[in-house]
Order: sequence, then structure tokens, then C-alpha cells
Amino acid sequence: MAGVSMLIEEANIQVNDVFLDAGSGVGNVLAQIALQTRAFRVVGIEIQRDLAARGMELIASRASRFPHFLKISVVTADIRNIAEGSDTVISADPDSKLAQPSSPPPFYFATTLCSKKMWFWQCVLCA
Repeated sequence: MAGVSMLIEEANIQVNDVFLDAGSGVGNVLAQIALQTRAFRVVGIEIQRDLAARGMELIASRASRFPHFLKISVVTADIRNIAEGSDTVISADPDSKLAQPSSPPPFYFATTLCSKKMWFWQCVLCA
């Protein structure tokens, strides 16, 4: 995960940041970001329901040992279909459920976006 370590070093993720990983798979990047940064929230969007479910199972099973995992949530969705608007938003409230009905897309609160080999932060507008 040298690439993720480089991302962490360069992105300077702070306590008010929401990190979003598009195509999060089973959540390896999410776990590393949650453990190694001060991100307020760590969000994954995964199109494959089985990968997203398995990832959340793994994360939930280790949350008592690694409390930072409690700030991770995963949404099963095709990001291409939620770019214009969605019924799902990740709440910025750490005491809330992982995903709630709303109008902004899941990346609405994101300050750092990771998508495979590219990553963006504050100055990038998703369109």
C-alpha cells in the first residue's frame, strides 16, 4: 500500500476532512485512511454489493479493537448514477446512521476524493 501512504503524506488530511474512495472494494484503503489520518469521516462507494458487504463485515468485526473504524461507511452504488443527484448521502454527523435519505450525492461532504489511481482534494469540483 505504498500508493496509499503517498496519498496520505501528500493530501494532508485533517480532522474536518471527509475522505471518499470511489470503487472502494472491500475497504483496504478506507481502513488505512481511518487508522493513519485524522479524517472526520471515511466513505467508500462500491458498485459490487458483495464487495461492499464483505468490507463492512470486516470493518465492523474489528471496530472494537480499532475504534477509528467507526468513522468508516460504505455505500453500494454506481457513482456514475449519483453524480447528478441521489437519494443517499453520508451524514457528517458521527453519531448518525451510516447513510441516510437526502438529496446531495455521497461525495457532497467529501474534501478528499480517491478513485483508483487519481486523487483530488478541496479545489476539485466533481461534475
